[in-house]
Amino acid sequence: MARAMAALGGRARPLGEDGIALDGRRAALGRVVAEANRCLRAAGRAPIPYPGVGPVEGRR
Repeated sequence: MARAMAALGGRARPLGEDGIALDGRRAALGRVVAEANRCLRAAGRAPIPYPGVGPVEGRR
């Protein structure tokens, strides 16, 4: 999750011991990773593999 939070900058923050807030709202981990992947792809960087989040482009 550290890589996802770094990719999102100030948009993501820990929410107690059991969650993450994205844009000020509690978010599922998959949603946080999906948004981080969108930002990473836009910057030309490799996405984060995570179960339930779309396939990594270029892989089958």
